[in-house]
Amino acid sequence: MKTSILTISLAFLAIAAESEAKVRPASLITDNMVLPQNSNARIYGIADPGAEITVIPSWNNKTYSTSTDRTGEWSLAIETPAGGFTPYSITISDGEPLTVNNVLIGEVWLASGQSNMQMPLKGFPGCCTLGGYDEIASSGDEAGNVRFFTVPLTQSYTPLDTVASSWTVPSPETAPEYSALAWHFAKRMSDVLNVPVGIVSAAYGGAKVESWTPRDMLEKYPDISLDPKDIEPMVHYHRPMLMYNAMFNPIKNYTYNGII
Repeated sequence: MKTSILTISLAFLAIAAESEAKVRPASLITDNMVLPQNSNARIYGIADPGAEITVIPSWNNKTYSTSTDRTGEWSLAIETPAGGFTPYSITISDGEPLTVNNVLIGEVWLASGQSNMQMPLKGFPGCCTLGGYDEIASSGDEAGNVRFFTVPLTQSYTPLDTVASSWTVPSPETAPEYSALAWHFAKRMSDVLNVPVGIVSAAYGGAKVESWTPRDMLEKYPDISLDPKDIEPMVHYHRPMLMYNAMFNPIKNYTYNGII
């Protein structure tokens, strides 16, 4: 009986190890993503060190290849066509393929700042957004035009590579949490340019500029302490470096058309 349990355990560990070995794209490389049009868009992630990575987008069926470095990181650029509302797929493989579906090509903008950018369509407690619930109710009309990736409010003393979020399609279920300002920006841009618009929203109410600044820059200022014993007593939205590490570092390598 012990042998059987040991055999089963080893088999389970082997399966778990095999599943872990599968190529893992970056947090922003998910179903429903938007890539900037007419560009060399960055596709990146991690896999086993020394693995051969191939990326094949369905719009041109070209094969783009690279190898992971000694830490398992990989990155390459793929050519994107003119924007349009046709959904595509991207197959990423290290020998075991993974397909990202419902990919649109258009404009991608990073939305960041304080509460005036964070404020969602549903509003804050006791503070509504004008017409917000009407926008939420009709948000499904924009399902083919707008996509959102909302970075959760998190902090870290060390730079993070991943963030717990994914691209979403507008609907009454997803839209309440969308940045109201970025939502109207995306809708108007899509109407004017007649292409899909993707928003990556990374905003934190009350944050100071130091909150979004990396350690190596902040260390040049003697009046800013990066010692946790000095940071912890601060009001959470004034803490230096922590939003950069947790919310910006994981998304900084994506390809954007601009920042609002």
